[in-house]
Amino acid sequence: MESLAVLPPKKQKLGCLMNFKSMAAAGASCLAVAALVAASANPATAARNRYAGMITLGYSYTDFDLQNGPNSKVNVDTFIGSGAVVYNVEGNYYLQGDFAFASHSPDNSKTLGFNVSLDTWTAGGTFFWRDPSVGMLGVDVGYQSADIGLSGDGFRVGARGEYYFGDRWTVGAAAGWEQVDFHSLTRIDGWYANAQVKYYWNDRTSFSLNGNYYTANVNAISINARQWSVGLEGEYLVSRDTPVSVYGGVRYGDFNIDFVHNDPTQWTAYVGFKFRFGNDGGSLVDQNRNGALDPTTTGLVTPFLS
Repeated sequence: MESLAVLPPKKQKLGCLMNFKSMAAAGASCLAVAALVAASANPATAARNRYAGMITLGYSYTDFDLQNGPNSKVNVDTFIGSGAVVYNVEGNYYLQGDFAFASHSPDNSKTLGFNVSLDTWTAGGTFFWRDPSVGMLGVDVGYQSADIGLSGDGFRVGARGEYYFGDRWTVGAAAGWEQVDFHSLTRIDGWYANAQVKYYWNDRTSFSLNGNYYTANVNAISINARQWSVGLEGEYLVSRDTPVSVYGGVRYGDFNIDFVHNDPTQWTAYVGFKFRFGNDGGSLVDQNRNGALDPTTTGLVTPFLS
């Protein structure tokens, strides 16, 4: 990939337009966050209107090893933000709208000779049935975009569900199909699936074990890739009156690519915080089973970073 500084004028203009698109997406995400914060200022109104929401901000560090010599490691700094609002349509039926934005900055000057960055964002929602004493089942759809000097757009569609074992355990899973079309150059599509087991140690603390699997087909060059990862995560609810929690975790992944003998691997560590509204005073398990759902992470564009 060519650095923007050495591109000819026409390509420089195209790169600037793509960067503008990412900046516009980030600005729209920030405006949405501001709207959610404003709405959360009056929890009584939120409760009366039967809605709740969540804002998440976080950072992750990834050590990505291409398994191809001493200079094949790439370190990636990622900053993420997401927001979600869920509305109780009627009875046990809910409708959620959400968005997520991530800015990935790899330190790959040793590998490629220069640095590149990747911006991704998604906007979508979930229609679902939920009984806080039983579980949740829903349909997930979304639009997604990626910009790495070359922009791509696509969609995802899938199903997700959770089953609640009392107040201590939750088992959840999701699966679906997605694609990103880089216009006339190529299209990437594939399946995703993930599963999670969460244990609530007390009313403020939870621990979870999660697993993820993705497939990606690059149509232009007929290459198939598969990725799996496993991770551990913990979350602590700092305040029940003003529901703010901190979370952190680690993840290991392995990537298998056609015609590549050595499978790339990665280690990721991440931290962040969540601010919830519409269910003030509830325990952590109550926040998760009566509030907004976490936006689905598919990982097609950035399987190791999401």
